[in-house]
Amino acid sequence: MASLVVVEPKKWFAPVLAPHAGPDVCTTCRGPVRAGSVHCWCCTKVCAGLAIEPDSLPPVVPIGLYRPGDPWNAVLRRYKDAPVGAARRYFVNLLKTRTEQYLSLHGACLARETKGFDAYCVVPSSQRGRLVTAPHPLESVLGAIPAMRSFDVVRMSAGDAQAGHLRPDKAAFVPEEVASVTDRRILVVDDSWITGARALSAVTALDAVGATVAGVLILGRSVDTSASEYSRSWWAVHTTPVHTAPVHTAPVHTAPVHTTPVHTTPVHTTPVPRSVPFCGRCCALECLASRGRR
Repeated sequence: MASLVVVEPKKWFAPVLAPHAGPDVCTTCRGPVRAGSVHCWCCTKVCAGLAIEPDSLPPVVPIGLYRPGDPWNAVLRRYKDAPVGAARRYFVNLLKTRTEQYLSLHGACLARETKGFDAYCVVPSSQRGRLVTAPHPLESVLGAIPAMRSFDVVRMSAGDAQAGHLRPDKAAFVPEEVASVTDRRILVVDDSWITGARALSAVTALDAVGATVAGVLILGRSVDTSASEYSRSWWAVHTTPVHTAPVHTAPVHTAPVHTTPVHTTPVHTTPVPRSVPFCGRCCALECLASRGRR
């Protein structure tokens, strides 16, 4: 009998904020990159396997980062493979809530980065090397989000080859209806990005039939901190919250200055929720401020 998945309600099931572009951040996937490079080793190798240049890729927008075994990693796995239906529904709700929060705050950022899209396509799942042909559970998650309901859903099925870890293939996927993707602007969506082989294989398959891939939305970019000391230090630098310590100074005594009071209208600002997701291209404070100005 399958055991019930027990979840501690106090755990903060959220991705770590994706870092902004920088000298040690991959310009493609926002993962770690060593000094002197702009693309990480995985992105470089996967693109070489597809005979494409990393700079030619559509924008890849990760909602956040996670390490293998992190709570967000559990969400991205268990929403589709938890052994108990009640547990799957619980994780589906968590995933929907976080994704909806991101799109609510950064929908305009995503549209600007991708230059707009009119359909989206979820990268098909695989289990132990076998491609799953049933509709992806992520489709139902996205379909329940009001911001995504106006877009068409494009589905892909298995091709003549198979994509896997660091093994991309242009023939791994084919659109179920070629006519439905030709001349469309499509957002490719994947729940996890480990090496990017599957997502980028889907991108090249859509390109091959005349679709324009506007961007790739990733719900979680995996960073394996056990791979090297560099990845561990990179994670520590880019995911540790910055706490500003109070500055204590000696009091300065000055003569009181009497001025006429100025009455101003109070300005109400939207508080930034804890662990609010960033789009990686902007500041969440600026996004919230721009929403208030609309």
